[in-house]
This record gives sequence, C-alpha cells and structure tokens, in this order.
Amino acid sequence: MKNKIKNHRSLIKLLISFWLLGCLNIVYFGFQIDPYLSKHEPEHIYQYPIDGVILISLFFSSYFIVTYFLASTSFNQKHPFLSCTILSIITFIQLLIVYSSAMHAPPFMWAYMINLFILFFFHLALCVSIIRHKKKSSQ
Repeated sequence: MKNKIKNHRSLIKLLISFWLLGCLNIVYFGFQIDPYLSKHEPEHIYQYPIDGVILISLFFSSYFIVTYFLASTSFNQKHPFLSCTILSIITFIQLLIVYSSAMHAPPFMWAYMINLFILFFFHLALCVSIIRHKKKSSQ
C-alpha cells in the first residue's frame, strides 16, 4: 500500500513539473514578437496576448488533468491499455488542431506545438513501458 502511495506521489510530482515547464514555456513565448505580424503590419503596437496564452495553457493542461483523474481513480492500474488509448487520443487531437493552425501562428502557438511533440513522445515511451510491464506481470 505504501508503495502505491509513493508511486502516485512521484507521478503527481512528475506531472506537475512537466505541466509547469510547459506552461512557463508558453508564457515565455507569449512575450516574443510575432514575425509575421511585424512584417505585414509594421505599425502594429505589441500587446501581450493574454487571452491566447491562457487558452493555449488550458488546452495544454487537459492532458495532465485527465492523467491525474485516471491515476487518482486507479483506472490506470485496472485498465492500462484503455487509459493509454484515451491519453493518446487526447494528444493526437491536440496535435491535429495545432498542425492545422501552424502556418501563421504566433510564437506561443509554436511553443505549444513543441510542448505537444515532447509530450507525445514522452507519452508513447510511457505507454510502451506500461505495456511491457503488463506483459511481464501477466506471464
């Protein structure tokens, strides 16, 4: 029982650190001047895009919220394949949305795209390790 609580706490710490780093990356790139906008509208006065940064941070947070919900209800231990599938669908839909809006996107959207690629590859590695662990424990 103590081992499960320790694993749950380490998962929470890892999720919070990834979420915090990703959101800070999005916030940082919100301060960057959009090169497309500055090229086509030179008289544009820069304002921090707080609405876009908050919206993108909420989209980025959805993966971590669902992961925390699945881990806190012990759904991960009962149905690891289904939880990996649900999280894969979430990241894949987010990647499709970002890919469709990437042409003239502001810098914080590019940061979101980079964060999603890193999250997607981390998620795939995590799913592979869960599947290997499940195969070893079932044998």
